[in-house]
Amino acid sequence: MKKILTILNLIILFVFVSALSGCNLFIGMIDDFTSPPSSPEIAVYYQSYKIPCNNSEYNIGTAIVSTSKDIIFTIRNDGDETLTLSGDPAVRIDGAQFSLVRDVAKTIPSYGSSSFSVSFHPEAAETYQAVINIDSNDPDKSSFHFTIYGDGSQDPRKDIFMHYRNMPIENGSTLDMGNFSITKENKEILHIINRGTEDLCFAGEQHVWIDGVDGTGNTCFNVIIDADSPVAPGDETTCQISITPENQGIFKGYVQILGNDSLTADFTCILECHGI
Repeated sequence: MKKILTILNLIILFVFVSALSGCNLFIGMIDDFTSPPSSPEIAVYYQSYKIPCNNSEYNIGTAIVSTSKDIIFTIRNDGDETLTLSGDPAVRIDGAQFSLVRDVAKTIPSYGSSSFSVSFHPEAAETYQAVINIDSNDPDKSSFHFTIYGDGSQDPRKDIFMHYRNMPIENGSTLDMGNFSITKENKEILHIINRGTEDLCFAGEQHVWIDGVDGTGNTCFNVIIDADSPVAPGDETTCQISITPENQGIFKGYVQILGNDSLTADFTCILECHGI
């Protein structure tokens, strides 16, 4: 009996020492942990669309020949330290028929923002492009540059651009929205931007329609909150949709937005999701 008690005491002592050592080891790990250094983080937006850094392009739409169209971009600092822009001007534009109207602030506080304006003034009915360069103290994106392009037009136009979670959806394209849980209503937002020169007005009582593809019924995609109309040039509206895949597999919805006049090109695209 004494031997059993001795063995039990040894086991209890071993467990206690092990726990204490593990605790000290855990505390030591905490003491040795060093937080990553904070830094500024630049991000550039047009409306709600976040422009990818470097080697990216953005279509600003159309402008009437011999007139000007101003495009406003916003620089956000998503970092913990002040973002300092080093250029003079802070935003540099390299391209004919584009000019800087209003420069951005040289310093942007943590989680703050500042806007700059670019003017597009085409001389002919053709496509123009320019490169925008922004230098800063962001350690990962010290030289932020992207290309913008636009079309000169003899006539007013209304141009629809859509994006979902910053993934662009051009007219006539197909977007894979990813995986969604089956038998569950998933709510998502589509952003619609007017890149044209006139107010964008949609036809019909319902502005955004989602039907089945190739005559098949649509039981997966539905419009919950419709887009507003009209949309001024350079402004945006949103449409909330629900995605409810009935089972595992691929589901597709055919999206259609109709304009109420001949100036608006009808917008169509296909949304695709995977039920899991």
